[in-house]
Amino acid sequence: MKKIFILIAFSIFKIAIAQTYTWAVNNQSVSSAGMSIYRDTVGNLYQAETYNISPNDKGVNVVKYDAGHNLLWVKTIKAPKILTYNQMAIASDNVGNVYFTCTFSDSLIVGSATYFAGASPAMLLVKFNAQGDYQWSNT
Repeated sequence: MKKIFILIAFSIFKIAIAQTYTWAVNNQSVSSAGMSIYRDTVGNLYQAETYNISPNDKGVNVVKYDAGHNLLWVKTIKAPKILTYNQMAIASDNVGNVYFTCTFSDSLIVGSATYFAGASPAMLLVKFNAQGDYQWSNT
């Protein structure tokens, strides 16, 4: 029994130290949290993160990296007041359009549109094209 345990423990330790560091990106926000990540079929990586730089500068960044981990674009959804996210997701379709969704409280500003949650959390859906241009949004 001891031999099996030692063998299992050694195998787990060997696997744990065999991991390699690939890449990382440093977000300059004072306070941020990665909330959702998605990789498409050609290797582009999409990330949705909340950020809180100051009481008047907070919201969500929707970010796209290419397969070589180079930053392609960042799109910001502003939150003028206290913001609470319950759920967040990001995905793309087969032509590269990017879809971001979240539930939120209070209000969000997307492009020139402002959305209000009202008395209970609301859901937001936003579409960007492959180049990161805002297409539409709705609650």
